[in-house]
Amino acid sequence: MTGRQRSKLDMFEAAESVCSQYKHVWGQLPAFRSAFEQFQAELTVLTKLATTQRRHTGGVAQEKVRTRQELCALAFEVASAVRASALAAGDSKAAAKVAFSVTQLRIGKDTLCLERCRQILTTAEGQQTHLESFGITRQRLTELSAALERFSASTRETRQLRSENKTVTAQVPAAFKAVEEIVYNQLDNLIPQFRSSSQRFYNLYQEARVMRSALQPQASVFEAEPEEPPMLD
Repeated sequence: MTGRQRSKLDMFEAAESVCSQYKHVWGQLPAFRSAFEQFQAELTVLTKLATTQRRHTGGVAQEKVRTRQELCALAFEVASAVRASALAAGDSKAAAKVAFSVTQLRIGKDTLCLERCRQILTTAEGQQTHLESFGITRQRLTELSAALERFSASTRETRQLRSENKTVTAQVPAAFKAVEEIVYNQLDNLIPQFRSSSQRFYNLYQEARVMRSALQPQASVFEAEPEEPPMLD
């Protein structure tokens, strides 16, 4: 959801809050009551989409970065010991199989990182009997295998959530349009009837129906939404 969409959603939620507080004022007007019920239903759909988007971003990506860094550090430690062991035995071919720097492991696509780290693990397992004197025990290799699985699981979860997010994002424009049609075409055109009978409700609704600038979220300046119908005096 863009900053402007977030600001627009905040505006709709503010309008819903005002109307909910003054149900005793508009409750006897069937058209307003019907429109508000539809508005609440469509706003609930939109809010759920926004909540889903927020939940899917941030934490999962941070966890993937953390598990990748953990994996790369451990894989480099094992690879360095394998190289030392192989070179000590004069096996330059085996040493070349794990000739990766920390940077080479950390950069690039996730699949490449996993491929290189698995190569390090496989090579180390094949030379495990010679590695203990170089500091790489069976326990250390088990830890590397577990780190590989954690990062692999994290990448799978990230791909899944990205796919779900695309589905959610595709639904957002239609959800906004459904809310906008009710607000712009019904509520905005019915609210003037309460200007005399409940001026406070009328004024609060008008205040709620302006949108805080998405570019200045902390500012106290408000801007009227350009595509909405003008408010009636």
